[in-house]
Amino acid sequence: MRRTRKRRKHVNILPSLLTIGNMYCGLLSVVYTINGEFKLAAWMILLALLFDGSDGHVARLIRSTSNFGKELDSLADVVTFGVAPAVLVYRSILHGFEHVGVFLVTLYAITGALRLARYNVYSSGTVKSFTGLPIPGAGCMIASLVLMKLKYDPLYGQTIVYDYLAFFIAAFVVVLAFLMVSTITYPKQELFLVRRNRAFQYTFMLIVFLSLVKLMKPTLFLFIVFITYVLIGPVNYLTRSRKGLEQAPQETEEPAS
Repeated sequence: MRRTRKRRKHVNILPSLLTIGNMYCGLLSVVYTINGEFKLAAWMILLALLFDGSDGHVARLIRSTSNFGKELDSLADVVTFGVAPAVLVYRSILHGFEHVGVFLVTLYAITGALRLARYNVYSSGTVKSFTGLPIPGAGCMIASLVLMKLKYDPLYGQTIVYDYLAFFIAAFVVVLAFLMVSTITYPKQELFLVRRNRAFQYTFMLIVFLSLVKLMKPTLFLFIVFITYVLIGPVNYLTRSRKGLEQAPQETEEPAS
C-alpha cells in the first residue's frame, strides 16, 4: 500500500502576538490605574492602538487570517478599549459621582462589548465602513480626555463641589456609548481615498500638518485627532440626512375642484 505523507500545517503566530500585545497594554493600563499612575495608564491605551491597527493588516499580508484571530482580537479590544478606559476614567475623574459614575463606566464597557459582538456577527469580507463608532476610537478618546484633564486642568486633584469639566466628561462617556451601538457609519478605507488628480495636493497638506506636530503638544494633538474622528460619523449622518430632505420630492397642492 502506498503511504501518504501527512503535510505539516504551519501557522504564522505573528498576528496573534500583535493581538496579545494589544491585550497586554490594556492589562498594564488597568494595573497603572490601580496604582494611581493615570498618565501611564492612558498612554498604554494609546500604545495599544498601534498593535490593534497592525495585527489585521499583517494577517492579511501574510495570508494568515482566521476565525481564531478574529475572536482573539475582539477579546483583546474588550479588555484594552472597553474595560481599561472605563476603569481609568472612573478612578481618575468620575469617582466623585459615586454610584452614577459606576453606572456610566459600566454602560460604556457593556456597549463596547455589544458593538464588537455586532461587528463579528454581521461583518463579512472586506468592509468599507463601520456601523457605529469602533471601540478603539472610543477608548482612545477617553484616554486623550484623561490626559487633557491631567495636564490642562489647574483644579485637578482639589476638592470641588461643581467640577464642570468632570460633568462634561461624564456626559461625553454617555455619548461615546451611544455612538458605539448606533447605526451611524464611520469610514474605514475611504478615509484615505482621494481623487487621483488631487493626490499630490493632499500629500503636501499632510506633510505640512505632520510638520506642525512639533509645534503642538502631543496631548493636545492626540485629542484633536480623536475628537475629529468621533465627530466624523455624526457630521456625515447629518449631512446625508439634510441632502436627503433637500432631494425629496415636494408635495404639490391639488387644485380645488
